[in-house]
Amino acid sequence: MVASCNRRWCFVKKAMIIDVAKASGTRPTTSRAFQNLFARYEHSVATVGRLTQQNMALAQQNAALTRDVKRNARLLEIEIPPQLLQEEENEMVRLNLKC
Repeated sequence: MVASCNRRWCFVKKAMIIDVAKASGTRPTTSRAFQNLFARYEHSVATVGRLTQQNMALAQQNAALTRDVKRNARLLEIEIPPQLLQEEENEMVRLNLKC
């Protein structure tokens, strides 16, 4: 199976969309199943793009903090708000990723 689902969201791979379009016997643009799968696929792509950007920003912050710690030869304490951690955990669960 090429779709991964949890609770409310399904993440669909492009291959499944093509298979549904072939099996439907109708034009893909008029097939409700095709349109639904394609909408899910576009949502998945957008979500992955957003998370990738967030990850890159966090990696840059981490690199800057690491340079600062090495430069100053001291430990740096960072407090991450619990709400932010919970939001990230919820997003990972929603995307069916391992924590």
